[in-house]
Amino acid sequence: MAASVRSQISQIVVGALSHDLYDKFRKIFINTCNITGEIPAAPGNEIRNAYDHFVKALKKSAIEDANRNITNGLAHIIHATTYCLMISIEERIEVIENYISSIEMAITKAKVESRAQLIALRSRRNAIFPQAGPKLRTDTSKPTADLDALSNIYNDLVFLLTECNRLYNRTKRNSTLQSLISSEASRIWENKGRPEGQDRENWLEAERVIGKRR
Repeated sequence: MAASVRSQISQIVVGALSHDLYDKFRKIFINTCNITGEIPAAPGNEIRNAYDHFVKALKKSAIEDANRNITNGLAHIIHATTYCLMISIEERIEVIENYISSIEMAITKAKVESRAQLIALRSRRNAIFPQAGPKLRTDTSKPTADLDALSNIYNDLVFLLTECNRLYNRTKRNSTLQSLISSEASRIWENKGRPEGQDRENWLEAERVIGKRR
């Protein structure tokens, strides 16, 4: 192989190793490892395949053949990056679903507890007035017994209503607050140039910004 051709092929391989695609993969791969807490196998296999093609390119005697290997190697880097993004996306989806499930469970629990309290209060009311309306009391030995019991039920109902209203307002406020924080986090991400792997930092910064405005 002529020295000039060997030199050109070497330069092509070096250029491939410093390609923007590889730099992008490296950042996304590190981010994926941080998110999952482990090193994913599929991207690693793709990178090994990419290096195999780069090594083969160095052994070629024609620039055209070397370029074909370089193209195949870069394709494997793209596949590796795609794998990383898919893994990261699935992980984020799972985290968000867990958050949603937790929120739904908390609300469901409050709903169940409120429903149980309401049923209990209705039972207490029905124990005093089994029929549709109050009956004229003929026994006046304890004239305030029913009134006292009903007053207690009414007070408990007022408390339950207050709790339900508080839960509703808190859920509504949280929804509005989360929307504001999400919008601010997106704005911060855009201003930073859309970097990878800074979602948590952007969210925390957005929380601080929104907190100062409130």
